[in-house]
Amino acid sequence: PEPPNNSEMKKIHAVALAAAALALQLPGAGAFLPQAARRVARAGNAALAASAIPSIPDVAELQKADFAASVELAEAVCGQLRLIQVQDAKAEELDLEKLKAATVAMLSHADGARGFFVRWLTDSYIQDKVYVFDETLPEVLTSALQEAPADVVAPLCVMNLIMPTGMAVAYEKKWDKDAAAASAATGTRAAQIIEEMKDGAVKDACVGKMVAALNAITGTSSGEVEEDGVVFWEDFYKKWGYNPEQKEAIKNVLEDVLELDDDDDDESSE
Repeated sequence: PEPPNNSEMKKIHAVALAAAALALQLPGAGAFLPQAARRVARAGNAALAASAIPSIPDVAELQKADFAASVELAEAVCGQLRLIQVQDAKAEELDLEKLKAATVAMLSHADGARGFFVRWLTDSYIQDKVYVFDETLPEVLTSALQEAPADVVAPLCVMNLIMPTGMAVAYEKKWDKDAAAASAATGTRAAQIIEEMKDGAVKDACVGKMVAALNAITGTSSGEVEEDGVVFWEDFYKKWGYNPEQKEAIKNVLEDVLELDDDDDDESSE
């Protein structure tokens, strides 16, 4: 995929392909964001606290929604997924087939997937600036990710891992501990998506892109990725001005996630 163009940058603060969730944490980013997206950072776990189960939008609506609409529509989809994840009693009332179809629909196109990840990566931030690390992903979500188009979802997953990691370092240097914690939490949740993803084309594409992104930092080649994949990430790091300290943090995160994936493969082969 091509790096985000200027139009996309203005819409979601230079994170259109990757982590619109990250843009919600940046000072001044609100001016570039649709109203629906600006509300995400303040949403918390409102869907879980509501007395009624959020209604799932129609699949046809989810398949054609633009980015701003997708952020709004994702509230209901992610709200139901969260009920399952935290084992809320209301989860027993959910129509799992309808929920999976809605999740698949959102992940089937770029705007829908971006909107979904904005909501999923940010709505677990709870009140009083406390950040929670979630339980295992719901089976409905991991199955939907497995069926999603790899060319849409894999780049988003990897960029959602890389960009908050780089921003966490930048915020730490500015002594902004709250923003650094928010970025770190976003990166952790992005890592969880990749780590718990089922085997298949999307997982393979994520691994390939992570290897390429890692090689672009280390200057080495494993022979497992095409040269143009490495060049993309070299251009990506240069475009967003990552310094050596940020690249080192990104390198460590990529290595950690790739190591976990290798460990899972070893266990499955035993």
